[in-house]
Amino acid sequence: MNDKLLDKVTHLHEDGEHEKILELLENEPSEYERDGLYARALNNLERFNEAKELLLKHAKNGENDCVWHYRIGYSYYWLNEYENFINHFERYKELNSTMMSLDETAMLGYGYLQAQNPQKAIEILLSYPDEQNSFWNTNIARSYAYLEKYKEALPYALKAYDIVCSEYKDNTLEATPEAIMVSFLYTELEEFQKDIEFIKSIPYEQSHALNNALAYSYARLNRYEEALPYSLKAIELANQECEFEDEKFYASGAVIIYSNLNEQQKADELREKYGLTEELWLYTQEEIDCIDHHIEKTIGVYEDVFHEMVSDALHIDICIAKPTPQRDFYTLVTMGMGARKMDIPDEFKEYELERAELMICLPKNWNISSDDERYYWATRWLKILARLPYTDDTWLCDGHTIPTGEPLAGTSFECILLEKPYTFKGADVCELPNGEKVKFYQLLPLYKEEMEYKLENGVEELIELFDDDFSDVVNVKRKNYCEPNKAITKFMQNFKKK
Repeated sequence: MNDKLLDKVTHLHEDGEHEKILELLENEPSEYERDGLYARALNNLERFNEAKELLLKHAKNGENDCVWHYRIGYSYYWLNEYENFINHFERYKELNSTMMSLDETAMLGYGYLQAQNPQKAIEILLSYPDEQNSFWNTNIARSYAYLEKYKEALPYALKAYDIVCSEYKDNTLEATPEAIMVSFLYTELEEFQKDIEFIKSIPYEQSHALNNALAYSYARLNRYEEALPYSLKAIELANQECEFEDEKFYASGAVIIYSNLNEQQKADELREKYGLTEELWLYTQEEIDCIDHHIEKTIGVYEDVFHEMVSDALHIDICIAKPTPQRDFYTLVTMGMGARKMDIPDEFKEYELERAELMICLPKNWNISSDDERYYWATRWLKILARLPYTDDTWLCDGHTIPTGEPLAGTSFECILLEKPYTFKGADVCELPNGEKVKFYQLLPLYKEEMEYKLENGVEELIELFDDDFSDVVNVKRKNYCEPNKAITKFMQNFKKK
């Protein structure tokens, strides 16, 4: 390309005349430099797929050109193809003789976040801090939140919110996404009063999402009368601004609030209006308080809860009793399974098995916050089994075994046995205020051979095999009490060979 034409393209680019660049280069022969400039103009006109296809024609020539990697990386970024974006931007960073700009660093950090590598995103962003940039602060907050490090995320989210409010003094509505992030972090930290104070301090009418967040925090504090108007406002605004599914989601929250206010007729009216045909099974507040007291009295005091943010007809939270000097292990207990009565066969009705909650004991070094399946299977199976009577129209009680389909991650266990709690005296039954019983069953993972032995001989025979070394605290390396005798197995193999 001659210098005169290149100068024209440069001036047009500086003036933002990208359509004119396309017109100017349209009839020029296709070659590396011309196509690179043409693709840059396409990118600036948000025609990212066309730019990408044009640049890919020159992949071999561009292999060691930082500008080519930047341009195609930019296309991939806006096409949400983040793995490809990262590959090209890392190569751009490697080939470029100058340091990446703040915007480029923020883009790369965001790319890693979207590619589900938040730790790398944090590393990239902190390597080139831009504390007065809302996008930078937001992505740091999102990355920490992805890692469930909500305390670390909160100051960055608050900073991002303040920056956007300052930038748009006459229209702080622009800060709504940042406000939603702050509210989310407060609720994850269970700082519901702070969430309420934050949202109510916002100097404009809150969005449907923030009204719903406000209702949620009031409800979590059992202040249902204060929660209700915000829940209804969220529905009203969603009706004006959102898809029907959003409105329906907010309506399901209002149904829960009405139910806790004992306004069942209004709850039923909302169900009918929004097609919430499935019944929502929830404990009353009195029942929750009763079960809370039972857990803390017989199992252990719990301060942390894995709250289920989105639920179907059953809302299952997981209460976490941390290790103590007396009980040197975690105990996870469901809260919500027993809100729906199981359909028990007539011959077992006398045992009052209709309501149940589940629990599992885990060693003190168990990473209960990890989403690594080697640890998360315990939480996953609590929730799977808590819903099983509802999803599969069945029932559960002590002595039942449930195959897991494949070995639980990091173990050789292929089955779960439900049993009455071993360690916790009096924990097996909680009597509700109306006299109904909630049974508590403990999850004990089994090896395949143990499950087969139980199916053939009965659960009592299996339990008799367990010696003093057996513990109800999960030990992924415990011995298999029904493992075939290796010496006999070897003898039989040799016998068959003969």
